[in-house]
Amino acid sequence: MKIRNHTTGETAALVRDVCHHHPNWVHAQIGTDTESELQNVLDGLIDSEYAAHPYQCDECGIYAEKGDRK
Repeated sequence: MKIRNHTTGETAALVRDVCHHHPNWVHAQIGTDTESELQNVLDGLIDSEYAAHPYQCDECGIYAEKGDRK
């Protein structure tokens, strides 16, 4: 899973690891303040729904590339 910055078009991988440090723009775009909060959001995502529509971003800019699956 990845996220695309609404302003710059930059992308970042969404890593499911509370020890990972995501860029500040990822938190701002998703609406989280900490990695723990971000992990809770990621836990609630259904990867197969994103994989069924590769490269289609949701309102937060989250998307899966073709072939991504859990």
